[in-house]
Amino acid sequence: MPSQTMFVLDFDGVLADSSALCLDLLRRVPDDLWDRLDDISFPAMARYLGVPAAQQGRYVQRTFERMADAAYRPALFDGVDGVLRVLAQEGPVAILSASPAAVIETALDCAGLSGSVAAIRDGRDPTSKAAKLPSLLDQFGASPNHAVMVGDAVSDIRAGQAFVHNVVKALV
Repeated sequence: MPSQTMFVLDFDGVLADSSALCLDLLRRVPDDLWDRLDDISFPAMARYLGVPAAQQGRYVQRTFERMADAAYRPALFDGVDGVLRVLAQEGPVAILSASPAAVIETALDCAGLSGSVAAIRDGRDPTSKAAKLPSLLDQFGASPNHAVMVGDAVSDIRAGQAFVHNVVKALV
């Protein structure tokens, strides 16, 4: 019997319309940042903006604190609630995002989706999404052959490709 499919989804721009809220938080970010930056994470943005390495952790922490404010509450895109319910019946659903888990959990709760997502990995862990994928799949005993990753940034595509490349390399 084949294993269940695991679904790994980005949050910002895939499940929730958070771009305006996020950009408002990062007012110093140039308008064309999204076109120039492959890795859409807060540590990458800090590096891009020239924040000294020793201060990047604090920059990310302050950004997370701003996102915890009640004014920052991105809504899920229309229809996402139904999609997540269907996916959760097919296999474990995980969210892999730069946004804080509390923000994601609040959006899910507001949509009546508490319990539909099996795991959330947020941006407090500064490692790449590619580095987070193996442990996430291991947690659910998911095979890379039965996993789907959905994102909206070049970094999401690269994370999936890097993970698959490393799996193939390990098998050879």
